[in-house]
Amino acid sequence: MRQAYSVSMQTIWGWMNTTIFEEYYYDKTAPQKIILLMDTTYFWREYGYMIFRAWFPDLRKWKNLLRYKVLYETNKKYREWYEFLVEKWREICGIVCDWRQWLLWWFWDIPTQMCVYHMKQIITRYLTKKPKLEQNKSLKNIADCIWDQSENDVRFALEVWNKENKIWLSEKNVAWNYIHGKTRKAYRSIKKKLSWCYTFVRHRMLWIPKTNNSLESINSHLKTKLWIHRWLKEKNKDTFTRYYLYIS
Repeated sequence: MRQAYSVSMQTIWGWMNTTIFEEYYYDKTAPQKIILLMDTTYFWREYGYMIFRAWFPDLRKWKNLLRYKVLYETNKKYREWYEFLVEKWREICGIVCDWRQWLLWWFWDIPTQMCVYHMKQIITRYLTKKPKLEQNKSLKNIADCIWDQSENDVRFALEVWNKENKIWLSEKNVAWNYIHGKTRKAYRSIKKKLSWCYTFVRHRMLWIPKTNNSLESINSHLKTKLWIHRWLKEKNKDTFTRYYLYIS
């Protein structure tokens, strides 16, 4: 940047210290049909940004609409800012988000897609990346098939797996606790969340993405740039973050 503008680093620091950036993209664009992606990314466990990113099916492009600095994410905040954007845009025809307790139920009146990648992460936390037990291996294979198999095929495979391992899943120790508790949680998670993983199939005409990858890539690039410029003051880091999320 110093070479691009032919100025000293002190001048750039001065620009950063005097820049106040509070613009939002929704102020620049006329209301139109969008698919809304929602997620929160954290920086050094100190604070995070709740980001609302839009996919424009008619224009075939992505753009961040809104970002909001938070100490932690809550379903109430997601709903509050969703309703704010509805007032501005009025044509939010679909939502993509990760799994948070009750969040998907809050948007019962609009097609809501759970990020398939987050679904795989949930199963990996329970079963690990390379499970040793054969029952866990087969269950993880079923979860991995959500990417490219139909909902009916995955649900059928899940029922067959449960029928074959029902007795094994019911095993308890001397304290009457389930021996394979994490496997039971993984199975219930797939069964409970499976229908939300296929919203993009049931609403093909809306062009709903099946993952939050567009938003996750923005977060990843942002954190990489902040790490490169980790010498920046906290105020300048925040200014850069708001500007980067605006132009992305």
